[in-house]
Amino acid sequence: MKSLDTNITLRLLLQDVPDQLRKVVDLIDNSKSRSLQIADAVFFECVWILSGKMYNFERELIGKLLLQIADIPQINCNRVMLEEAVPLYVQHNNISFIDACLAVYAEINSATPLLTFDKKLAAALPKTVSTL
Repeated sequence: MKSLDTNITLRLLLQDVPDQLRKVVDLIDNSKSRSLQIADAVFFECVWILSGKMYNFERELIGKLLLQIADIPQINCNRVMLEEAVPLYVQHNNISFIDACLAVYAEINSATPLLTFDKKLAAALPKTVSTL
């Protein structure tokens, strides 16, 4: 198995550097199912970059792009986390993608509530998150 970093994942998402995109597409086309690993941290960084000043993508588009990556058969990633965290991130403008992921991790691991001092997060996700 090989791992893909943020730069490679961004080239695939943005399709903005043709030579690099071709290399990534060739890699995917010549790889077996779930043989290319993308760590959760790569998705965190992609969201941070895509939502930042340079790209300023809307949450809905970011969510759509992340789920498209997760749908590629050759990609091995934390699909459960993405499929549950992306809708939370898209629906709740006052929480970060990382906060959405933390709430999902707590739920998946039967470790709720997620305790926090973040009142906005607790208000947005009261079934999963509680203030300390």
